[in-house]
Amino acid sequence: MVEFEPAPFLASDPEYMASKGGAEPDPSVMHGLPEWLEKTTIGIPMIDDFKKELAERGMR
Repeated sequence: MVEFEPAPFLASDPEYMASKGGAEPDPSVMHGLPEWLEKTTIGIPMIDDFKKELAERGMR
């Protein structure tokens, strides 16, 4: 039988992790669609209402 040696755990570069919001991102920072894409999408009333509700809660 072939002996298996697992590779060491690969951790991402800290700067890369920070640019993506870190391992535990701040919940107040909600990354959404780019502005140009938000302007070109067709809204669905139920989703638009949900977005308004989130905005009222300060969640974007």
